[in-house]
Formats: sequence, C-alpha cells, structure tokens
Amino acid sequence: YKNVPPDYSLEKIKDQRARDIVEGGLSVIKMNQTHDGGIVANETWFDLSWTRDAYCGLRGLLACGHTDESKQFILFMEHIYQVYGFVPNAVSVDRDTFALYNGNSKNNPNRDHGQYSPCPESNTAPETPALLILAARDYYRATKDIKTLLKADVSLKYSMDIQLKHAINNGYKLEFSGDETELCDRVPS
Repeated sequence: YKNVPPDYSLEKIKDQRARDIVEGGLSVIKMNQTHDGGIVANETWFDLSWTRDAYCGLRGLLACGHTDESKQFILFMEHIYQVYGFVPNAVSVDRDTFALYNGNSKNNPNRDHGQYSPCPESNTAPETPALLILAARDYYRATKDIKTLLKADVSLKYSMDIQLKHAINNGYKLEFSGDETELCDRVPS
C-alpha cells in the first residue's frame, strides 16, 4: 500500500482480526480497479464500471488513506465523458465500446442508436453525475489536489450543469432513484 499516510497505517489497528478484515476489504476493492481507472464490482463476472458502486468503494479507500484510486477514477470518468458526452451509469472498462445511459429515454443521447433504458422511471441522468461530483469533493478534501480536478474540469462542469438543469425542470427537486434493481422489479422491495 504505497502512498498511504502513516496516520492510516493498518498497524494502528491493534486487534489482528479487525486489521485482517480491513486489509482484506481494501485489497478486494483495489484489485477491482482496472488499469484505466474504472472499478468493477467483481472482476470475474463484470466488465462494466458502475459509477455508484465505484463511488462506494472509493469512499472506503479514502477513509483508509488510499487516494490514488480516486484520482485514477476521476480521470477515467473525464476520459469517458470526452468519449460519450455524458457521465454514464455504467461503462465498459479497458475499451471505449459501451456506456449505459440509465435514465429518462427522452434525454438519452444514445436513443437513436437503439440503446434504451431498462428502467426509464429512474433518475440517474442527474444522479450518476452527482456521484462523480461527490467523488471529486471527497478526493479534494483528502488531498487538496486541485490539479487533478482541473484535468477533469469538463466532466465535472457537465455534472454540475446537469444537476441545475434537472432541478429547474423539476421544481428544484432532484429525486434519486435509489437502487435500479428495485425500480425495475429485479429485486422485491
């Protein structure tokens, strides 16, 4: 675990069992980050980086002093925005072949290419970019590294602008969808 400040050393956890649990969790999340910066839920079954899942994993890594992964993810999402023109709910890793826009189909930039939302009632059009903003905020709070955020300026500006657009169009409410598996009746709620 290079570049981790001494204050976050696992040696500070005196209970061996607790230290093993934390180290194991960190290892799993770190191993699920691809070389391009995306984070997959499980490298055996998934080849998509889901923004919400990545954000949750990055919060855990940041809480333990691991900042490099967040930096890589923010720059990965900037690249993805440059390729697709929006911040997707999920995106292929290691190649620019697929981005899942999981939101209102009338706003779907890929609708003319036959890609429709599996659950159009969800509101991930503003929700997913909000998670990128939160990831950038958390990274900045941990590192004060403004240079990385400036490199991601275009995707972060888009993410902020879409929040405002959806807020104005919805009476200044931004309803988050929660878990799309519940919305799409994949899992009973």
